[in-house]
Amino acid sequence: MAQDLAAEFQDIFGKAHFWIEVQRNGLKIQDRANAGIIDIAKHIGSPVCATNDIHYLRGEDCDFQDTLLCVNTGSTKADPDRFRFETDHLYVKTQAEMLHVFKDMPEAVYQTDVVSEQVNLKIGQGEVIFPEFDLNGKNPQEALIEAAYLGLTTRYGIITPEIKARVNYELEVIERMGYPEYFLVVQDFISFAKRAGIPVGPGRGSAAGCIVSYALGITDVDPIKHKLLFERFLNPDRTGLPDIDVDFCKERRGEVLDYLKEKHGDDRVAQIATFGRFGPKAAIRDAARVLEVPIRDTDVIAKRMEGETIQECIKKDPALKVAEKDWPVLFKTAKQIEGMVKFSGTHACGVVMGDRPLYELVPLARNTIRKGESVVVTQWDLEDCEKVGLVKFDML
Repeated sequence: MAQDLAAEFQDIFGKAHFWIEVQRNGLKIQDRANAGIIDIAKHIGSPVCATNDIHYLRGEDCDFQDTLLCVNTGSTKADPDRFRFETDHLYVKTQAEMLHVFKDMPEAVYQTDVVSEQVNLKIGQGEVIFPEFDLNGKNPQEALIEAAYLGLTTRYGIITPEIKARVNYELEVIERMGYPEYFLVVQDFISFAKRAGIPVGPGRGSAAGCIVSYALGITDVDPIKHKLLFERFLNPDRTGLPDIDVDFCKERRGEVLDYLKEKHGDDRVAQIATFGRFGPKAAIRDAARVLEVPIRDTDVIAKRMEGETIQECIKKDPALKVAEKDWPVLFKTAKQIEGMVKFSGTHACGVVMGDRPLYELVPLARNTIRKGESVVVTQWDLEDCEKVGLVKFDML
């Protein structure tokens, strides 16, 4: 039978690596599964790699992970029937530890070096990424200048020296900072919305001080008439991207997203994930529930948590110092989970777009936004998305 399986695997995988895992107790090779894998690998002549299921970095984090499991499953530490891992070996082992586990076949441990040397992952930072679209042979700055002057004629009729000086200055700053594409992308989806009869807001915030935005139809507030400053929106000293908040009718906002997916590619447009983290109060309350601390005592402690961290709260409030002495395990557990991700969500308005499939740039997931409906989101939050060059477009 092993020979038949080996032949089948040979056809499917060729000389692919086969993986064997540390057994649940962390001390033996999985008897049946791993033995079968090793047997097949021998028949095919494929190398075997040793691996270990990893849920936390250090061995001492096992109890911490167990606490989070209780929080996420709504159970308590004392519940004998709750979900739990049957091993405390789900951490990153050293080479020496892996060699001990796989002492009968150390070559499987060393084979992981061969695999790692084949990995060539580069995460770019610094380069700003915009979606690609046809500009009729022009570069982005040329297209922006043409669109801006066309819009100025529509808005003002006669372009006075004051208007010309203002728009040329803004265009120069935009080009120097490398943001022409940003304006072109925003203009494109706003133009679509207006053509489709989707209500669009007149613009708000500092973007209203940009005459280029006014000329492109991104905003509808005349910055010359109202004497608004461009520098509040964008200036050479600003390190971040400009931020244009665009309001769409909430009933039809989805149509704009669909337009972007159709124009740039469904795999190049995604919404942004958000992550809620355990603050001091939440950490205390969840840890108390897991440890079955009486609600009355929990309420007294949690209500006194006024600060960014539990330790900061304790320093400011002598009563909490006393409580920590009375409930040492509670405070230790709460400090462990404080700052950890409690839940994920979807950014209310942020959308990112790439010049290639987004899965080549960021990990993706699906978030449920309502029953029976989900959206593709990045698995990184806005800050991390921006680090790899993705730009947030605000579509409220």
